Amino acid sequence: MFSRSEYTKILDACSESHLTILRDIVMFADSTGVRQGEILRLKRDHINYEKKVFLILVEKYKLFMNLQKKN
Repeated sequence: MFSRSEYTKILDACSESHLTILRDIVMFADSTGVRQGEILRLKRDHINYEKKVFLILVEKYKLFMNLQKKN
């Protein structure tokens, strides 16, 4: 868990990166609590934009978890 100041510095550093999606990935991870590997395995068809839910493959159990984004 980062302090607000640390989080702001991380986002600022992401904004300076040549990897334009990095900032979005960091914000997604922070707002959902999803781990890096789970985010990297996420596919578009795992996201239901209408219901605002996404599915995460849990490798250990080979099953999908249905998660709602935290507010």
